[in-house]
Amino acid sequence: MEKSLKVIISAGGTGGHLIPAKHLAEKLKEKNVKDIVFLAKGLSENSIFEKDKFPFVDIPSDCFKKNPFKLFISILNILKGTIKSLFFILKFKPDVVVGFGSYHTFPVILAAKILFKPIILFEPNCFFGKVNKWFVKGSKVVVTQFPSKLKNAVQVKKGFWITDKKTKKSYLDFGLKKDHFTLLVFGGSQGAEYINQALIKIIGDFLKKRKDVQIIHLTGRENRNESIKSFYEKMNISAYVSSYEKNMSDLFHISDLVISRSGAGTFSELIYFEKPSVLIPYPYGDHHQEYNADFMQDVIQGGMKMRQKDDNLLEVLIKMNEHFHVMKENIKKYKEMEKQLDNIEDIVYQIGEKHG
Repeated sequence: MEKSLKVIISAGGTGGHLIPAKHLAEKLKEKNVKDIVFLAKGLSENSIFEKDKFPFVDIPSDCFKKNPFKLFISILNILKGTIKSLFFILKFKPDVVVGFGSYHTFPVILAAKILFKPIILFEPNCFFGKVNKWFVKGSKVVVTQFPSKLKNAVQVKKGFWITDKKTKKSYLDFGLKKDHFTLLVFGGSQGAEYINQALIKIIGDFLKKRKDVQIIHLTGRENRNESIKSFYEKMNISAYVSSYEKNMSDLFHISDLVISRSGAGTFSELIYFEKPSVLIPYPYGDHHQEYNADFMQDVIQGGMKMRQKDDNLLEVLIKMNEHFHVMKENIKKYKEMEKQLDNIEDIVYQIGEKHG
């Protein structure tokens, strides 16, 4: 029987961080790892985190602000979180601590480093986030979804957390037609109002180029659903409109082309389900979505990047429509290259067993 390890997983914020972290915890349970605790900021209030499934502790944290007073408050919150993490780690005695990036995890990883606990970092983006960048040198392994030149980096399959059910919903379950070209439109786990408005603005003109279009539109905002539904009805467009969909695999299976942001979770799903895409990076972050979109466009050649400030969705959609089949084939070729990559749960177990 394999040794049961103690593992702390630190992940918070968006689905791009929490969903792969949840998958890791489930896979570790299958390897007889019974003592798993989630530590991060805001877990008790996070709708994505399944609070009844894993034990967790909320840890104070904050991002650094420019305003001097707000910066002082930020530092104070991080200090509180670090102290709380130190006491918890001393009591729990984990064999390994796994961090999934973002400021939600900073105090936990800092405390683990202070106490010389083995640290594994997961970086889902092409471009390293600030927190992971700060702790790269102190970690045993950096698990990445993209090739990296770091000596301690190990690449794993993109979308390793995706549960692809054998029984899938059909077009009819969403009120759609099987013989139509289906656009899947969403802005990640938190939605994107710009994408909502950009599509409505140009969809009429796109229909002049391709008449067999229907739409799956996840608005991210429940109060926008009725107005967007009414718009599609007036345009006589078959559409399924919702604020959020828990099982995205159903929607990916019946879609042909995706319009979305380019967060790590979305990027991985596009590769897994082999979907050409128009990627519109969130323009106010730390540029990691820009790098992800560049990778899809220039390396994989499975989609096109569109900057929000350019506001040229119609032009990009028309080009995507012309090169759709080539891009789909390019994604398949790239996906074939990932078959021999490592599993994250095996990496975590090996490090924990070796250093625990």
